[in-house]
Amino acid sequence: MTGVVRNAVADMNTLKAGYASLSLLANLNWDRALFLGMIAVALFAASYVVTL
Repeated sequence: MTGVVRNAVADMNTLKAGYASLSLLANLNWDRALFLGMIAVALFAASYVVTL
Protein backbone atom coordinates (compact mmCIF):
# COMPACT_ATOMS: atom_id res chain seq x y z
CA MET A 1 0.00 0.00 0.00
CA THR A 2 2.82 2.43 0.77
CA GLY A 3 4.21 1.88 -2.74
CA VAL A 4 0.94 3.12 -4.21
CA VAL A 5 0.97 6.20 -1.97
CA ARG A 6 4.62 6.86 -2.77
CA ASN A 7 3.88 6.66 -6.52
CA ALA A 8 0.92 9.02 -6.12
CA VAL A 9 3.10 11.53 -4.27
CA ALA A 10 5.80 11.26 -6.94
CA ASP A 11 3.18 11.82 -9.64
CA MET A 12 1.86 14.90 -7.83
CA ASN A 13 5.38 16.31 -7.46
CA THR A 14 5.95 15.75 -11.17
CA LEU A 15 2.75 17.64 -11.99
CA LYS A 16 3.72 20.51 -9.69
CA ALA A 17 7.19 20.75 -11.24
CA GLY A 18 5.72 20.70 -14.74
CA TYR A 19 3.22 23.43 -13.88
CA ALA A 20 5.96 25.55 -12.32
CA SER A 21 8.10 25.19 -15.44
CA LEU A 22 5.20 26.03 -17.73
CA SER A 23 4.27 29.10 -15.72
CA LEU A 24 7.91 30.26 -15.75
CA LEU A 25 7.98 29.95 -19.54
CA ALA A 26 4.73 31.89 -19.81
CA ASN A 27 6.07 34.65 -17.57
CA LEU A 28 9.28 34.92 -19.59
CA ASN A 29 7.62 34.92 -23.00
CA TRP A 30 4.42 36.95 -22.51
CA ASP A 31 5.96 39.85 -24.42
CA ARG A 32 6.38 37.69 -27.52
CA ALA A 33 2.67 36.98 -27.58
CA LEU A 34 1.98 40.71 -27.17
CA PHE A 35 4.40 41.45 -30.03
CA LEU A 36 2.65 38.97 -32.35
CA GLY A 37 -0.72 40.43 -31.39
CA MET A 38 0.42 43.96 -32.19
CA ILE A 39 1.79 42.83 -35.56
CA ALA A 40 -1.60 41.28 -36.36
CA VAL A 41 -3.44 44.45 -35.31
CA ALA A 42 -1.10 46.57 -37.43
CA LEU A 43 -1.67 44.36 -40.47
CA PHE A 44 -5.44 44.53 -40.07
CA ALA A 45 -5.29 48.30 -39.59
CA ALA A 46 -3.13 48.73 -42.67
CA SER A 47 -5.47 46.62 -44.79
CA TYR A 48 -8.41 48.69 -43.57
CA VAL A 49 -6.67 51.98 -44.43
CA VAL A 50 -5.81 50.70 -47.92
CA THR A 51 -9.47 49.93 -48.66
CA LEU A 52 -10.57 53.50 -47.88
